[in-house]
Amino acid sequence: MGGGAALTPCSPQWQVQFDCFPAESGRRLLVTLRTIPDRGLAISRSHVVAIELQGPIFTHTWLPEARAIEVAVPKGPALMVRLCHQLALECEELPQPFHRQLLVPGGHRISLPYEFLVPCLCVEASYPHRDSLRSKHCPFRERPDAYGPELWSSVHFHDYSSKDQMAMVLSASCPLHPRATLCWREAAAEAAPCHNVPNSTASEEEQVYTLDNVDVHPLLCFRFSYGNSSHVECPHCTDTAWNVSLSARGLQLRLHLTSRVPASFSAALCQRRGGRCEPEAPVYTVTRLESSAPRELALLLPVQVLGSCVLVR
Repeated sequence: MGGGAALTPCSPQWQVQFDCFPAESGRRLLVTLRTIPDRGLAISRSHVVAIELQGPIFTHTWLPEARAIEVAVPKGPALMVRLCHQLALECEELPQPFHRQLLVPGGHRISLPYEFLVPCLCVEASYPHRDSLRSKHCPFRERPDAYGPELWSSVHFHDYSSKDQMAMVLSASCPLHPRATLCWREAAAEAAPCHNVPNSTASEEEQVYTLDNVDVHPLLCFRFSYGNSSHVECPHCTDTAWNVSLSARGLQLRLHLTSRVPASFSAALCQRRGGRCEPEAPVYTVTRLESSAPRELALLLPVQVLGSCVLVR
């Protein structure tokens, strides 16, 4: 038993203190006190937790233009109301300055602002007295609006990529476990298309996403997918182990490859099909040895494949 006991000159002679523990409505509790070491004294008391037939009743209205939820309390007792993010076991308060827990008199309404519209955003109400039952509405779990850009805006991406491993840690308001794959972005602009890299699913453990044996590059990005929504997040560091530039002269396509580490590169023309670019023979290869300078790889571009892309690995 935790807590402590103290002997006083007045009755009662002993006072026992113990921490709280959860108890369901309507349950009978039995508490027994014994001495340590055993002195032959045992005291037992029982208590029935009062039954509350239902939690507080309230209604709510989503105000998208005001980025708020209006909570209406019917005539009767006042209610404590708040917005919260439903996690696995508890509804966690919103970050400041959006955390507000307010007492709303019966017959009144109040507007509660939120930061992001996310699927785990809930409205919770309780009576002001201690150990009151709570009522909770989570209206956005099934709404497509909650799975759009704001879902990804609520996520913080922390990049821990190294020379040959892509690693990103997610911290989010909602307990999300999205799927992550690689894609290659055509340009540094956020609106640039990002083409899927086949067979590149990252492993995930407790919101940590990693992919080994990868040459980290600013345009080689993670595509996170959750439900029907996706988000592309590229490495935060602009330093790269290798780079390639391209120039065309007549029918000759010239690639200039630079690498800070020993590596072997292959290049081939490819045709886009869906989100992939399928390479076509022949494949050209060049190797950057430990002591060699950056090398150039030249490709002849036949007339009949104008408009093709180049895949470099």
